[in-house]
Amino acid sequence: MRKKVSRCFAGMCLMVTWTLGGPVVAQTPRPERATVVEPESKAVEKKSLDPGLEAMLKASRAAEEPPVFQETIQVAEVLLDVLVTDREGRVVTGLGLDDFVVYEEGRMVRPESVTFYGDPASLQASGSGRSDRFFLFFFHHEKDQSGFQQSAENRMARDAQKWLEQELLPNDQVAVLSFDFDLWLHQDFTRDRAQILKAVNDGARGKRTRGSRGDPAPRRVPAARRSLEESPSLFAELPWGREFRDQTRTFQEALEMVAKAGRGVTGRKNMLLFSSGFGQVAGIGELQAASQIYKRLERTLNTSNIAVYGFDVLGIRSGDPRLASYGSLATLSYDTGGRYFERDTDFLGPLRRVAAESTGYYLISYRSTYERGESGYREVEVGTPRGAYFVRGRTGYLYGRLGY
Repeated sequence: MRKKVSRCFAGMCLMVTWTLGGPVVAQTPRPERATVVEPESKAVEKKSLDPGLEAMLKASRAAEEPPVFQETIQVAEVLLDVLVTDREGRVVTGLGLDDFVVYEEGRMVRPESVTFYGDPASLQASGSGRSDRFFLFFFHHEKDQSGFQQSAENRMARDAQKWLEQELLPNDQVAVLSFDFDLWLHQDFTRDRAQILKAVNDGARGKRTRGSRGDPAPRRVPAARRSLEESPSLFAELPWGREFRDQTRTFQEALEMVAKAGRGVTGRKNMLLFSSGFGQVAGIGELQAASQIYKRLERTLNTSNIAVYGFDVLGIRSGDPRLASYGSLATLSYDTGGRYFERDTDFLGPLRRVAAESTGYYLISYRSTYERGESGYREVEVGTPRGAYFVRGRTGYLYGRLGY
């Protein structure tokens, strides 16, 4: 009987190919060729071969063309990053292989390894022993600002800067973007606190800065060419010029493009998304996007290992997050392993909760197979035996050709 587990999600997967077979040559002795003697006559009637002899000749010809068997199965090493907390919201440490259960498409699979990342010491260490946390501030502004919205944004900017001053750890990497009519790039991943504070203030208040429209100026060297001590680049993975503008005409397009760029940065990325929701009005206090648009966006974020923490700027209620319609800010947050926050009196409290639960996560690996040439999306659940702890992560992962 399948045990009930806490819902979780899957992250990026590393594709590894196994060769199952090569050319196989059939070793069959060649029979002597048979000779058929015909009578000397102008009206010669061709005789048919003996059935047994004809079968031997066909077998001989087949032996000269040995069959070739090609590999048909791909093997994927699936990597799941999950947050594990107790009832008080504290990060749980010290868990191993026997403390997790994993289901892929409803079938139980056994984890091969479990590693914990982000203990307090490694978050402040230097060199190869350090662990980085990645925070991506994304401010979504309404095109027509009301006085109430401007007031909310001013408070959002103050609380975000206060959090950065009080909670930011030495190895935290922060990038900043915003969207109103277009996508604006304020700051690539960096650990420079002064640059982060300025970028967050500009992004939260919707201030447009020179070089933030996808121009070459803010671009960084690709992550693969940077040393361990340097910051990886999100902006270097984004398209340029007209392609950049054409792919960011709507907020959902911009969000999806940023998610694709996140594949170039290794590790879990926490997107702090300040928004009043997106999509079309579906009811009182509820927004939703088209089903296919939402599914593509959710799967891209999951595959890129980005967890969305949605901060509802105007307090839009999406109902029960588990039952909310496609496209709601709440649903996207929970489907990517993050959390949804309704605006109460400030943003500082929710930001502190994000920092507290991001101090450590587990990376779980297991192997999965699929037919060569296939691609798709597989749903994953992770939990602990008897539901001892709360486990959060991703809903699944793309396999095969990613399709973007």
